[in-house]
Amino acid sequence: MSPWHFGISGCSSFIDKFESVPGVACFDTVEQAVKGLAFCYRYHQAKMRKTPAQRQFPVDLDKVRPLAEREEKRSSWSEMRR
Repeated sequence: MSPWHFGISGCSSFIDKFESVPGVACFDTVEQAVKGLAFCYRYHQAKMRKTPAQRQFPVDLDKVRPLAEREEKRSSWSEMRR
């Protein structure tokens, strides 16, 4: 619940009462209330998002090995130059 009082005079007692209730947010402006509700919506969407499954695919190790060896030589050479 997100109450917003629009220029109602003498409503400070209501505000104090609402702020004492757990789960109730009070805002000074309607813009702040909209931002607060938008954040809650985005948080809920992120929380309920499904984690994508990692795709598996076959790897030809005979083709990958030369690349890995070349990179290993290059990185060890650059470390020796430091």
